[in-house]
Amino acid sequence: APSMNQALSMNFQVQLFLLAGGLTVLGLVAISSSSVEFAEAAYGDMWYHTRRHGAYLLLALLGAAVCYSIPVNFWCRSGWVLLLIACLLLILVLIPGVGRNVNGSQRWLVLGSMTLQPSELAKGAVVLYLAGYLLRQRESLRQDWNGLLRPLLILAVVAALLLAEPDFGATVIVVATALGMLFLAGMRMLHLALISLATAALGVALITAAPYRMQRLTA
Repeated sequence: APSMNQALSMNFQVQLFLLAGGLTVLGLVAISSSSVEFAEAAYGDMWYHTRRHGAYLLLALLGAAVCYSIPVNFWCRSGWVLLLIACLLLILVLIPGVGRNVNGSQRWLVLGSMTLQPSELAKGAVVLYLAGYLLRQRESLRQDWNGLLRPLLILAVVAALLLAEPDFGATVIVVATALGMLFLAGMRMLHLALISLATAALGVALITAAPYRMQRLTA
């Protein structure tokens, strides 16, 4: 049994690696093909954005290697700390004079010559926190609403902070990912249906309230 579990775990890791690698290569190709003309006109170098994106990918791979070398138990225990840091950064970016406002959206923190988008950190923090919570509370999650209240409350706080920027796209990703994790963790279908309907209704209201969101959706 242990050897079978190890084989299944290794098989899953290989599949996950191949999927992530495929998405990474696809993204690099998309960046390259869509930016060559602009890069040639703006910088006199058609591969400017390709090399820049490639450098970011190398940094990301280095960060991924560091994260992979850390035991899973550490991420399960520290998920709430990372989520707290992400929420503090989401609050910080909303402070006038601290967060950078671009085209009416205040989503970036300036760090010298670089910028940081806290919403990207929030995506990963929500996943890590939920993974640890669902592992510990899976039985309670499958029985009644009590196991759902804490993750739903935290999800609502993160979504509210993202909408305040506003970053509707990141909000949709975070909420959809969280609901998918709750479903995979075994929450009751009735609870999932009610939460999904309420979320969909709120999403429709937010889309219709802002013309640019409707334009993006129809486009």
